[in-house]
Amino acid sequence: MGDRISMRDSDSTRSAARCAWIISAGLARNAVMWLAFLAVAGCVSAEFAAQDRVLHASTSQLTYQIGERRPELLRSSPVGDPFVVDAPIAEGRRENVCFRAAGDEECFPLGVSEAVSLRIEQGGTHRNVRVVGVLHVPAARFSPEYQAANRGRFQVLLPEVYELVNIGIALTDYAAANPGLVATDTDYYSRAWAHFEPYRGHPFVQALSRGMQEDVFWYFRYKMNAFAFEFDAEGQIVRSVIYDRTGFYDEQTNDLLPLLTMLQDFAQDTDFRSFYQQNRPFYDEQVAFFETDADAMTMWTWLMERFPNVRAYDGVKVVFSPLVGPNQSVTWIEEDGYRELQPHINFPYTQRAELSAQAAAIARSEILFTEVNHGFINPTADQYLADIEAALGERSIWADDSKSASNYPNALSLFLEYMNWGLISLYEHDRMVEPDRGVSRARVVRVMVERRGFKQFAAFDSFLVDLYANRDVGETIADLYPRIIAWFATQSVGAE
Repeated sequence: MGDRISMRDSDSTRSAARCAWIISAGLARNAVMWLAFLAVAGCVSAEFAAQDRVLHASTSQLTYQIGERRPELLRSSPVGDPFVVDAPIAEGRRENVCFRAAGDEECFPLGVSEAVSLRIEQGGTHRNVRVVGVLHVPAARFSPEYQAANRGRFQVLLPEVYELVNIGIALTDYAAANPGLVATDTDYYSRAWAHFEPYRGHPFVQALSRGMQEDVFWYFRYKMNAFAFEFDAEGQIVRSVIYDRTGFYDEQTNDLLPLLTMLQDFAQDTDFRSFYQQNRPFYDEQVAFFETDADAMTMWTWLMERFPNVRAYDGVKVVFSPLVGPNQSVTWIEEDGYRELQPHINFPYTQRAELSAQAAAIARSEILFTEVNHGFINPTADQYLADIEAALGERSIWADDSKSASNYPNALSLFLEYMNWGLISLYEHDRMVEPDRGVSRARVVRVMVERRGFKQFAAFDSFLVDLYANRDVGETIADLYPRIIAWFATQSVGAE
């Protein structure tokens, strides 16, 4: 399994991690109070005065880059003013941080515990951003032994602590008030509810509910970071020997860590491990679906062949719970020369009776496919950020914001979701035969347009399948991106 992260036990690392958590959790809510506290706590250098800088942005597509890391999209609807960006920086180093919008750019050097204030002017409006240098703690340590054991593997996992946290989420008042967050119409949910319902008032459950009520994204932070914990030989929940955190790839803290004591109490009070062991045959059955019926390895190979310019992931770990509703997410970790992709998904309970048995298994694997493919379509789109922003133009052409399309607030996120689900049709074009292929495509189009509000998806899907089917020999999907983006631009002009 490899060695535990050695930095974790040092005083300086614990202090830096605490400061990073304080900054991310509190600064956005009350900037003045928390900055004063951080200065006293030693989290902000007294020798470094915060700089006030201005970026005049001619486009809403804003990215920032820390050192040589890949550019990140700046969220378009931040919570709090100023919006805080944690910049991970290695100890003893300073990195160049750049914010960009089309041809506009504002760059500055930043070190650990330093802070810079940035005002972004956009067409008569402005946003305040505060960039804070935090000590970079590796998200994982991939030892040579770990790499040898996992390289080239596509694993599907239903880990113990991960399931424990999902059970806690299922008991919350927040889940009760938000149908669909948890898969409740299964026999497994009934078994879990019967066992754990008496503990709905447990402090751990209440803490989860408060976090999600404050911001729905805490749902993903709690759930995903649960993979970074495990039970030791004495039955205690401890930090993973591999992972420091397994939340979204740009986050610098493990947001479940402050709840660890309550999580341990919840496990003991509910006799969770007995429940987990009793349900192991059911868990194994669900894991087997992804590995055999859904043929996850074939999916993986298909994506690698069609996006050869994306640096290959060395291994994949798919993490899921039978309790998760349709709430998928994905993260990736790159440390020690090893690159790992981690899709966090739900189980596809819905059967596809209208399809043949083989096609039905492929269609049910859409849940997995639409997360795994982000590891390929996203880095490819990074090469065309300005072109995508210009091509999509007026948002109302592409999205009905009375539906779930509203969750994709900018041009890049809309483009990626069109590509995400369009890729399903390309995958099924290669793996299904008619009439299965046509039936499955029609259902995807109906869901995307009528239920989710992606207004132009029917036309896009038709264009994309035709482009793919008639591509030149040797052309990959990555090669088609300029023509795909040009199609978006043509539709925008035609709608004016």
